[in-house]
Amino acid sequence: MNAWLDIPNVMRDLAARRPMFHSEADFQHALARPFTESAHIDLIATQEGVSVAIELKYKTRDFTSTIGTEIFRLKGQSAQDTGRYDFLKDISRVENVVSGNPRWVGIALLLTNDSSYWKLPNKADSVDAAFRLHEGRKLSGILAWSPAASRGTKKARESSLIIQGTYTATWEDYSTLSVGGYSTFRYLFVEVIAKDQAA
Repeated sequence: MNAWLDIPNVMRDLAARRPMFHSEADFQHALARPFTESAHIDLIATQEGVSVAIELKYKTRDFTSTIGTEIFRLKGQSAQDTGRYDFLKDISRVENVVSGNPRWVGIALLLTNDSSYWKLPNKADSVDAAFRLHEGRKLSGILAWSPAASRGTKKARESSLIIQGTYTATWEDYSTLSVGGYSTFRYLFVEVIAKDQAA
């Protein structure tokens, strides 16, 4: 991948300037500086004949911090099960964008201070077990809610998801603002390459 799409390096530079964000829109705006926004994909970048489709998610737990003179008051978003579903749906969407387009690359990126996204679950048989994103998890195939999932849990997210490729959830540190609480931010990114480009 070109240096301009080296996500760990991009995130390292971004963390030095912005160790946290007020919202997902704030995160998108900060990362969008070198890119272009699209109606169907959060960001699209094109350089040297290669286009990249980027989907972003920012999931937070209650946390307040002051950086310089700027006060951040993050709200607890809870509903981690649907948060995981939505991120995996982003991967599926990006796969559809790059499919059959050998000059396209896709990236799904999740930034969070909620450790339940990267830690092993306490219950292996939870209703959202198929959507887990913990460290080392293989993401692939047809992913569906457990039959025990309630109608309310699945509302607007009833469909199974299809992940065509195989990806390993590998979390990276983003920033740590203090000790304890939800002060540590980590990110997960999945790079999707069109099959025509795969080695």
